[in-house]
Amino acid sequence: VQINPTDYVLHYNIGVMKSDLKDLDGAIESYNKAIALKPDYADAYNNIGAAVLAKAEPIVEEMNNNLNNFAKYDELQAKQLNIYREALPYFEKAFELNQGNINVVQALMGIYEQLEMYDKSKEMRVIYNNLKN
Repeated sequence: VQINPTDYVLHYNIGVMKSDLKDLDGAIESYNKAIALKPDYADAYNNIGAAVLAKAEPIVEEMNNNLNNFAKYDELQAKQLNIYREALPYFEKAFELNQGNINVVQALMGIYEQLEMYDKSKEMRVIYNNLKN
């Protein structure tokens, strides 16, 4: 990156490495640098969405540990849904740029379902089924 700071693929790959190391904020920062250099880079948008979603993992674990504590569970679920709302625009942009990426379609189906956006979920299911065949 020091030699070629305008290579968007290098920034993207750094984001992948940071994501693998669970440095989600660092990964998002690197993906954003890639997008700044190549605004139509669908994979970078997808990976930002995935990194944002990964932030929900500890919340889901805590939810599973509080199944009998309804107030705590509801509080955690609200946080989880906020994370889904935060990730949604990145997946939508990735889909806008590359409608053939079945992983993005699956992510959108799941997020729309969780956010009770059932019409959009159904639309994605049709697209998913067409891509699958």
